[in-house]
Amino acid sequence: MYLVPCILNQGALPRLIEIKPAHVVPAIEAVLSENRAAVSRLLEANAEYTWDNLAQPLEALAGRLALQLEFAIFDFRLHLEYDPVRGARIHELLEDVRRGVAVIHPPSFNRFPHGFALIFAGGYSAGYYSYKCAEVLSSDAFSLFEEKGVFDSGTGMRFLCFILEQGGSRDSLELFVEFRGWEPRVDVLLRHGGLAA
Repeated sequence: MYLVPCILNQGALPRLIEIKPAHVVPAIEAVLSENRAAVSRLLEANAEYTWDNLAQPLEALAGRLALQLEFAIFDFRLHLEYDPVRGARIHELLEDVRRGVAVIHPPSFNRFPHGFALIFAGGYSAGYYSYKCAEVLSSDAFSLFEEKGVFDSGTGMRFLCFILEQGGSRDSLELFVEFRGWEPRVDVLLRHGGLAA
């Protein structure tokens, strides 16, 4: 499961080793554009800002989506731009990433990368991006339960047969398509996150 094809629905999933930073750029730009548009709508909708009409909606927008983008871009750039002569430039690089994606900036003394064990603890970096794709899959799969009813036994049986019983015996995209009837779509995740109607 990988971020780019799930987010952009561009067809067959590449092998993990084939994913390059350039493959992710369109997905990141699309998400950033949607977030910027949502912030613009918030700003245009109110003459006087309050906690309820600005702070809470911004917090919802900033949530996991922006944070996951920050982590992903930071990780890609950290690996892509590493120069042994200049060193890693970890804090400088993270600040540059945050200028581009963060809605709420942490204080300057924050040293998040020092505890980013998911990336630095050994061998996990590339697997981190499967999180966002897994969210796309779970949201899209759950939308069938929303359509048919959460307790619909037929939908539950389809999920059991096409997803749970198959486990890792077949390609996950193939199983998803059999269950849902189409390749994963990001629109349901955006709706569940309050970023789309």
